[in-house]
Amino acid sequence: VAYRASAEEAEWGASWEFAHVHQNGATIVPKTKKRLSFMLGGKLVHAHKVTIPARPFVGLSAENRREIEDLVTDWLGRLMA
Repeated sequence: VAYRASAEEAEWGASWEFAHVHQNGATIVPKTKKRLSFMLGGKLVHAHKVTIPARPFVGLSAENRREIEDLVTDWLGRLMA
């Protein structure tokens, strides 16, 4: 997980090539052959497509959102005092 932050904004995410597949899911289909071929559990497997479910790991939970709102509200409250 990587981030960038400045006085105006904060951004976070993942910087490796296939992070989006884990975050959003994907369907893999063969490019030049009729089927995909790969080893699974020591056995050769063939498939017309493989669906990888989303397994989000970057984002904000409802609790994270509340914490951020509380931090920002406290910080702004100190500026106004």
